[in-house]
Amino acid sequence: MEKIIPKTVSIQTKTKSLDRTIISFCEPPLYFLFEIKGRNPYFDTLTHKIIQSVKEGGSNFEDSLKKTNEMLADIAKGGQTEWIGNLSAIIVQIRDHELNLTSLGDASCFLIRNRNITEITAEQPEKTEPLHTFAHILSGELKENDKLIIGNREFFENFPIGQLNQLLHSYTEPDGSLKIQEAATSVVRRLQKQRAKSPNAFLVELKKGSESPQTACEIFYIDHKPSPQLAKRFSRWFEHPMWHWKLPPFISKNKQKILIALSILIILTLIFEITSIINKRRGTTLTQGQRKIIMQAEDKNREAGEALKKGEKETAKKLYQEALNLIAPIKNKETDSLATKINLQLDKLNEVSRVTPKEVLDFSVFKNASVSQIFVIGQDIYSVDTKTNQIYQNRKNPNFLPQNSGHFVAGTFQAQDNLLLLYQDAEGLYEYKIDDNTLKKAKIVFDEKWQKATILGSYFNNIYLLNPEEGQIFKYQKLTTDYSKGLSYVDQEKVNLKNAISMSVDGYIWILKKDGTVLKLMGGRPLTDFSLKGIPETLKLQNPVKIFTTVDTPTLFILDGNRVLEFDKSGKYLKTFILNLADIKDLWVDFKAKKIYLLSGTKVYEIKI
Repeated sequence: MEKIIPKTVSIQTKTKSLDRTIISFCEPPLYFLFEIKGRNPYFDTLTHKIIQSVKEGGSNFEDSLKKTNEMLADIAKGGQTEWIGNLSAIIVQIRDHELNLTSLGDASCFLIRNRNITEITAEQPEKTEPLHTFAHILSGELKENDKLIIGNREFFENFPIGQLNQLLHSYTEPDGSLKIQEAATSVVRRLQKQRAKSPNAFLVELKKGSESPQTACEIFYIDHKPSPQLAKRFSRWFEHPMWHWKLPPFISKNKQKILIALSILIILTLIFEITSIINKRRGTTLTQGQRKIIMQAEDKNREAGEALKKGEKETAKKLYQEALNLIAPIKNKETDSLATKINLQLDKLNEVSRVTPKEVLDFSVFKNASVSQIFVIGQDIYSVDTKTNQIYQNRKNPNFLPQNSGHFVAGTFQAQDNLLLLYQDAEGLYEYKIDDNTLKKAKIVFDEKWQKATILGSYFNNIYLLNPEEGQIFKYQKLTTDYSKGLSYVDQEKVNLKNAISMSVDGYIWILKKDGTVLKLMGGRPLTDFSLKGIPETLKLQNPVKIFTTVDTPTLFILDGNRVLEFDKSGKYLKTFILNLADIKDLWVDFKAKKIYLLSGTKVYEIKI
């Protein structure tokens, strides 16, 4: 028996509907027609997932639909349910003389055999569970010269099947074969006359032959031509009396040139507008490769959800990240929506809070204020102006450092005596006593000079000055009145501080380096069993700024760009705050009050821990 070969044309619209998603796809032996009420970026992905699932099922149509229904049930469980009750679809498989068909909703399929018409779509139940979306299958035998008409509701509303049958008969040869291209052209013309918006259909003719079925059907677009009235409108416009006014003598000779110039300008403007519209559409239209990538990302997202149900958090994190990496190069509403959902899941898994800090103070009340560091003591926020040496307490200016002391470099708080220790680049250390608002220069025994430093720390009576250029920390002890001579604290053969950018002291000395590594020093040597660990891949330190802890603060806080990461003191990752704030220069943590303070520009912000 000779094979039955389908010859197919697809009737579509290029312009996307504003109130529904319509997809026609033909890849013999399979034909798909989908219509989903509403415009949701996910609907395109859903239809392509169905297509992919059926294609992967192979020749066994029933098994393919069973797997597709299981996939749809999983999608619904994952929260994507807007398509339920809004989907109309037909899936047709033609293999030689065998026809298999499943349908849902308002889409229809008719068989025309010897001018007799038979509808071969089954009546659908009012409600369908996702697991039984494509549960009704019709099968039958096809014969040569049979014709199938597959269409959405709008197609048959504009072209009733009886009239369509008559039209097809008028294009049928004596041997029963159909002039399918000519018939399709006639159908399209009628739909254009009726100004149908979104009719979609397949015309399929079955012929005997030995060749393989074509890999793609010929497409006829209803809206592919510009309106034939456009040229007439232009000609009428130019015949309008406005073009026949009497011009002044010095212009009348150039009337023709003026009209030509205006015509060219109008045409160029129209071309520009049309090109802009086309480019916008191209920018939102996905290639087949991009669609497959999005489908892969959706699959990984679903797999991650399944892993979470099993308690496999690390597997879920990995799958979510792989999904994000897949869609990262594709920028449109659909991928943005998917990325947002995945990031929400990753935030939960990674203990991430996205926060908009609250402004609590602005030092710009002081003219040309320039601040680089804050100290939060009780209810008061202190800072030092790096240009004028003024000491700020909230919105007051209670004191200032001597002008001959140089410029403010760095400071630290010494809780035991309630002092701010302020380092100036020319004269070294000054003590600002908060209780009585007094300021004095800190002296070293035998009037020795303070070592150069850019970072300070303190622990009870000990002061630590870090000079990254020298790769050394100098330790000073407070005596009865003065400070002891500075001693080199670190073993430079054991530890490299050249790239240190921040230091905090709670008995141990914590050093933050430019590359994001943290050293825990004791007796001038690093503890080799310490490192930061458990940081999620997407939260690795990239722009570290400061490390903060105190004797009374049980955890470590690291400012990294617009993020604050928290670790326990063994280095284990705890949580991250992602801040809706840029150019953060400093932070201070009041753990008892459960607040983090942040300095950006001249403004101080706070968030709750």
